[in-house]
This record gives sequence, structure tokens and C-alpha cells, in this order.
Amino acid sequence: MTEKRTKPVKRALKPLATSAANIALVEIVLRAISYRLRDKVDREMVEAANEKRDSGEEKLSDGHSLLTSIGLYSAGKLASKSPAGLGLVAGGLALKTLYDRGKAKREARAKALLEDGRELH
Repeated sequence: MTEKRTKPVKRALKPLATSAANIALVEIVLRAISYRLRDKVDREMVEAANEKRDSGEEKLSDGHSLLTSIGLYSAGKLASKSPAGLGLVAGGLALKTLYDRGKAKREARAKALLEDGRELH
């Protein structure tokens, strides 16, 4: 009689002995993923900016004032330092988006009323 050879069973990796080692391992993996994703996004943004610049769509300067640049830098730092900071920045961006949408709707309504010959109240 011939004996059947069975394949060895693959087992999942066991966690490391200490929780500190597990946390360090997870942090290393998350940072690596974050760096890879950030590099990819950065490369694509540079390519898009180069295409716009070549086609003449965009000026070489980004058009931000010094105060705006400092504000954007500070918001980025605040969002990356703590979950509360991230919530604050995300909430502020959501509110600004809602404000801009409302403003655009009001302007469109006002423009439509002016085109119809009605007066604004």
C-alpha cells in the first residue's frame, strides 16, 4: 500500500510575545504604507502640475499669500498631531464646503432673478 503524503498545514502567524513588539510592528507597517501612498500621490500631483504648466493652464506661482500658506501648514500640523486636531480640521473643512455650496446657490438664484428682470429683496 502506498501512503498519501499530505501537504503541511499553513498556519497563521502568531503574535509576538509582547504587546510592545506587536505595536511596534503594526506601526512600522502602517508607516511604510503611509509613505508609499504619500509618494505615489506626490508623484501624481507633480505630473498633473507639469501637464498644466506645459499646457499654460496654471502659473508657476500657486497664488497663496504668506498668511494662507502659514494657515494651511498649521492646519496640516494640527490634523496630524492628534485625533481631536484631525476632527477639528475635518469639521472646519466640512463647514467651509457647506458654506461655499450655499453661497454658490444664493449667487445662482440672484443671477437667475436678475436675468428674469425681477428685483432682489
